[in-house]
Amino acid sequence: MLEWLQGLSKLKVTGLINNSNLGSLTQIEDLIESEAMVLEVSEKIGIPLIGIPVENRLLEESKEVLKSKIIHIQRFDLYNF
Repeated sequence: MLEWLQGLSKLKVTGLINNSNLGSLTQIEDLIESEAMVLEVSEKIGIPLIGIPVENRLLEESKEVLKSKIIHIQRFDLYNF
């Protein structure tokens, strides 16, 4: 799929972003589990994990448990599920 995407777009994938957000349902466990999965993929395909977007409410806890660079984001929801 990676080769197909690069061929179609004429762009080379040089980094991965672990965007495993489930909106307001995201828990720290989701970030930890998805980080492990993306790091495994990263190692297999030889493309580095650039970072993980993390919103305010999980920011401090994520700094303690995530290995990858944290990309601080602020979400603006129209609807809060």
